[in-house]
Amino acid sequence: NFNGIILANEVLDAMPATMFTVNNVGIYENFVVNDNSWELLPANDHLTDLVKNISTYNNMLDYAASYTSEINLNLESWFAKLAEILNQGAIFIIDYGFKESEYYHPQRNQGTVMCHHNHTTHPNPLINKGQQDITAHVDFSRVANIAAEHDFKKLEFTTQARFLLNAGLADLVTNTEIDYKTSQAINTLTSPAEMGELFKVITLGKNL
Repeated sequence: NFNGIILANEVLDAMPATMFTVNNVGIYENFVVNDNSWELLPANDHLTDLVKNISTYNNMLDYAASYTSEINLNLESWFAKLAEILNQGAIFIIDYGFKESEYYHPQRNQGTVMCHHNHTTHPNPLINKGQQDITAHVDFSRVANIAAEHDFKKLEFTTQARFLLNAGLADLVTNTEIDYKTSQAINTLTSPAEMGELFKVITLGKNL
């Protein structure tokens, strides 16, 4: 056990995500059956309950005949381990994602899984096997709820741009000579058109 800070920068988006599909028949889990296709099998009770508890569950089929998304089932065990090792301190989680109502919006019916290969992005994880990064956005509402179950208190949830400004970035820029490369990097981190708005920061405290 230690007192201090845990910094998780783009950790959660790299965790395996469980894909599910909702249609007029029921709730299914997506399984890979060969190199190029999915098979939908009835979801187990645990996954079914989680999907039914999503705030927008009853509206998922408003815009399409089926709704596919994903959920991170590893968060419970991850936070349980963090609770074991952190006696007192804070956790900063920085990643791209949304609150639940936006993450599972009916219009986002293809989920958030994205693949990165040779500086290009696409949504198909069944190709370029072993040669591409596969990521899913973060549901920060789920993060906050599971963290609370393990005695972490949500201290702040904001955009990356606002977090950096709150942390004194503006003062640093004002009082320090910044070269062009650093200026471009700051713009990338804070601009709404870049990472400033899509990336979020949630700060969780324990015994603070």
